[in-house]
Amino acid sequence: MADITMCVAKDCPFKDSCYRKTAKPSTYQSQSDFESYLDRKLLNCDMYYDTPNLKDDAEHINIYNMVQKRRNNDSGIRHSLINVIKQSKKARNKK
Repeated sequence: MADITMCVAKDCPFKDSCYRKTAKPSTYQSQSDFESYLDRKLLNCDMYYDTPNLKDDAEHINIYNMVQKRRNNDSGIRHSLINVIKQSKKARNKK
């Protein structure tokens, strides 16, 4: 039984490999529609939860790796943007 908030999104490209969608629900199961966390253009979902028993399946490994790569890339972009904002604030404060 899953001790997580399960996803009820119906049209998600990760629905077959995301543990939030595939887990066996418990008697008192919390659920949410995490569709708002899904970015279809980037093929990324911030609430994606890797399904433990599907790691050996090649297709799911590819999906998992694609999601992780996108997350890492997005994180690097966010970090760079934060640095640019900090530098521009410093430059404005010096004037």
